[in-house]
Order: sequence, then C-alpha cells, then structure tokens
Amino acid sequence: MIAGESLASTVQFAERINQPLRAFLPPVGAPLAAATSPSRPRRLSFLSLDLNEVAVQALKVAEEGHEVILRLRETAGESRKVEIRSHLPVLQIREVDGCERLLATPANPEGEARKAAVNEKDPRIFLKRFGLAAVAVNLAAPLPIFSQSPPQTLGLALPWDCFAVTSRGERARSGGLDGRDHAVPRELLPKAVWRAGVNLDLSHAHRPGQAAALLCAGQTVSIPAGFRRLVLLAAAFPEALLAEFAVDRVVASRHVACGFAPLGRFDELERGFFGGTTGGVIPGFQRSEPVALSVPHRHDRLGAIEPCAPILFFTVELPVSPAGSEVVLPRAGRLVVLAATLSEAASPAALSVAEAVRR
Repeated sequence: MIAGESLASTVQFAERINQPLRAFLPPVGAPLAAATSPSRPRRLSFLSLDLNEVAVQALKVAEEGHEVILRLRETAGESRKVEIRSHLPVLQIREVDGCERLLATPANPEGEARKAAVNEKDPRIFLKRFGLAAVAVNLAAPLPIFSQSPPQTLGLALPWDCFAVTSRGERARSGGLDGRDHAVPRELLPKAVWRAGVNLDLSHAHRPGQAAALLCAGQTVSIPAGFRRLVLLAAAFPEALLAEFAVDRVVASRHVACGFAPLGRFDELERGFFGGTTGGVIPGFQRSEPVALSVPHRHDRLGAIEPCAPILFFTVELPVSPAGSEVVLPRAGRLVVLAATLSEAASPAALSVAEAVRR
C-alpha cells in the first residue's frame, strides 16, 4: 500500500499500471470522429461512477439481448451504494448474477431485497465490503455493434496433400509436418478456430487416413470475387520462414514463425557445468506472433504421443482484390497450411494514429 494513500487510491494506482490508458483516433466517418462539431461536446464519458471506492471490473455486451453488462467491485472495505452515469440515455438498470440472470435475493445488511430493476428514485447499486455486483444496462438506443451484420466469409477447400494430422497409432506419411513424420494429434485438434475475425474450419482434418494440410510448393489458388482478405492458418517447419506469396503477380512477403518453438519462457538462473548457479540470469521471452492454435503434444511417426512437445499455428493475412485474385503460394522452405478462409472485410486490426492523421 502506498504511504499516505487510501486503499481505494492504491487499487486505482495499480490498475493504471496494469491497464494503462491507450489513446486512439476514430476512423474517418465514425460517429465519434465528429465529436469536435458544435453539436457534440469536446469531452464525454461513456460510463462513470460517482465513487472512487468502486472499480469497474468488466464491461461487455450481454450474451443474450441488447443490454450492456457491467461488473463492479468495492475496493475500500466498506459497504456502500454507487450510482452509474452515462452520456447515453439509459432506459433501465437491473441487477443480475454472474450468469446474467435476474437477481432477486436478499443481499444487503438491512435485509432489503435486490429487485430485478433498480428503483428509479434511487438508481444506485449496493455493494458489500470488498463485494462484487453485476448490472445489466438497457440503453435507449442499441449500440452500433448490434445493428452491424457480420462480414461474409468463405472457407476454402485447398488441395490437401500433407498428412500433418494423425490419429493415435496411425503411421505418418509423406514426412508429416516437418519432414520427419511428426504430426498433430487428431484427438487434440478442434473442429474450428475463430481468429482474425474469421472462422477457420478444421473439419476436414478429422477424417482418418486422409491428408489434412497443404504443403506449399508454388500452387496457385483462385480467389472468387467479393472478398478482400485471405486468412491462412499456417506454420513453418522446422524453423521460421520468410514466405513470399504472390497476389495478382505482386510479391507479398510474410514472416511465418516456427510451429515447434515454445510460446515463451520465464527468466531462469544460469547454471554451470555441474548444475550450480553462476549468478547470471537467462532472460525469458514471450512470442509476439499471432498464435491462433496451440496443441500441447505431438505424434511421432508411429502415432504415439510425444508429451510436452507443443505445436503452434499462426494466422497469415493477405489482401486480395474484390474483383477476384490469384494467389501463388511460396516454394521455398516448408510452409504447412491447415485452413484457409476468405472475408469481405478488411483486416480487423485498428488503424494507427499516424494512418488516421494522414486520412
């Protein structure tokens, strides 16, 4: 605890360190982009509380319906009521449990019952000391996310030719993932992976005895019209690779990480020849690549588990033309593609401040 500060102030200070504020500029045309116009305030708060002793733990859309779920925590060790404020018109605020169900059980020391809807004359939420509360906020106008239709996507059935997935006891063929007959255990592989804003279908990899991946060797993939982005689930073996794709005869280089390298490692004490510490520290690391799939074990050439030998796959994104494209896959190295999906939406990555300023 910080000397001279309250417990609530210490919690706020810790939250600022763990979750620092991030500045950004909204894309041109977004509703907030016109915030400097005379009709809009120069500063506003989507959500605020009237007490510093209550912290917002989570803000999310409801699993069902168009409400916004807010999770609160009392941080100073004293039961209290807190008021929720928003610049958006609110129709109703009601208390729910952790599963977002209506809450109507006694919860405060005075023996009052928490009602499904908060009293309009006193729209405050009661929290016990160090307690938790969850509320559902019903806005007068639904957030734009509820009116947006999901982008159109299309899973590509590539000419699978690599036996990179095997069942238990199934012998690997054609070199497997790395040319040494290692493979992904079929029983540890999901049916699909949702990454980079698309669904990467892996159902084809659950057919025993059939090829489940594509070993890139200069094949040409025809992209139908109506899409802007190709997302591949891929990895390089046995080491990282700078892969050169060609989209409509334009080279697009992508760094693809090795699928056998670990996700990260903690700092370790440096040890000498006989195992004793030398006083040095081997620094740890954490992978920065867009990991999309992690399998904890792998199969050897006989289909037996090799424990604690993880396999990783990553997303590789390529822009394609809405009028249709031809993508030529890399020839060099050993790049294995496990799934491919097209999307009509551009990359979901946020625009950088520099890009927004240039626009």
